[in-house]
Amino acid sequence: MKVLVTGGTGFVGGNLTEQLLKSGYQVKVITQKPELIKNEQIQMIIGDITDRKIIDQAVNDCQQIYHLAAKTGRSQSSPQAFWTTNVEATNYLAQKAIEAKVEKFIYTSSAGVYGINSCNMVNEQSPTDPNTIYRRTKLAGEKVLLSYYQEKGLPVVIARLTSMVGKNGLNWLGLTKAIATQNFQLLGSGNNEFNLIHIKDAVRGLQLCGEVPTSIGNCYLIGSKNPVTLREFVTLIAENLAVKFPQENKFTLPFEILLTISQILHQTFKIEMPLAHRYELFLTSRILDTTKAENELGFVPQFSLEEAVIEMIQSLKNNHYL
Repeated sequence: MKVLVTGGTGFVGGNLTEQLLKSGYQVKVITQKPELIKNEQIQMIIGDITDRKIIDQAVNDCQQIYHLAAKTGRSQSSPQAFWTTNVEATNYLAQKAIEAKVEKFIYTSSAGVYGINSCNMVNEQSPTDPNTIYRRTKLAGEKVLLSYYQEKGLPVVIARLTSMVGKNGLNWLGLTKAIATQNFQLLGSGNNEFNLIHIKDAVRGLQLCGEVPTSIGNCYLIGSKNPVTLREFVTLIAENLAVKFPQENKFTLPFEILLTISQILHQTFKIEMPLAHRYELFLTSRILDTTKAENELGFVPQFSLEEAVIEMIQSLKNNHYL
C-alpha cells in the first residue's frame, strides 16, 4: 500500500514515516526540506501544501493520506497564513482525496482544541474552545473533513494528539535549554497535570487510526494513559542533563491574572493575547481520557516518559542544540 504523508520531515511526520516504512508501506511525502530525507525508499514531492499543483501530484496513486502539514503554534505567521495552510489546503486535499478514492484520510489535530479546561478530564465529546489561532484553525480543519465525511463519504479519521517527547523533537527545546542553564525558575509548584507521550507511541497510534477498519468517521485522543505533573517532567529533564532541579517562583499571581484576562478577551471578543497561552503549561492542567482509543483501536502506550526524555536530549545534543 502506498501512503502520502504531508509534513513528512517534521517531528511527527519524520517519525511516522520511519514507522510506516518499517511496517512495509510505500511512502510518499510532501516536503519543503528534501535535504532532511535520508532514505532513498521515500518518494518526495518537493513543495508547499498550499500549492494545489503539488497536492494534485502527491495524491495520485496513494491509498491512504496522513495529513500532518500545518503551521504550528510556534509560527509567527499572520492569521490569514494560518487559515490558508491549516484550513484551505486541508479542504483542497480532501477534494482531491475524494477524486482519488483514497481508502483512509487520517488528520492529525491537537488536544489543544479544548483550550483552557475548567473540568478535570476531557474526552472526545468534551466541549472545544480553542484559544489561539493555531488551535482554532486545527479545529476548523476537523470540521471541514467531517463535513466531507458526512456529505461525500470521505473516509476520515481525526487524531487529536497530546504533547509529545522524543527523538528530533524541538517542541521542548526552549524549556530544556533554560533548565540546562540552571538559571531557570519553575513558575508555581509544578503540581499541575497534563498528558505527555513518547513520539514512538504517538505515531503508532496514528498508524492504528489508518489500519483499524472501524475507525472511519471517528475522533480519537492519542496520549498517555496517565497524566504526569510538570514537576515530574522538569525533574526528568534536569536529571538527564545532570543539573539541579530549578528553583521555584511561587509569585504566580501576575501570570494568573494575565491568563485570566487572556481567557476573558478570547471568550468575549475573540481577541488573542500574544504569548499569554504559554503560561498554561505552568498554571493549568489538561487531563485526557484516552479510553476510546484503547477500546476501539487497541492503543496502549508502550514507552515511558523517561525513555522519551533521554532520546530527546540525546538528539538535541547530536544536532548541536545543547
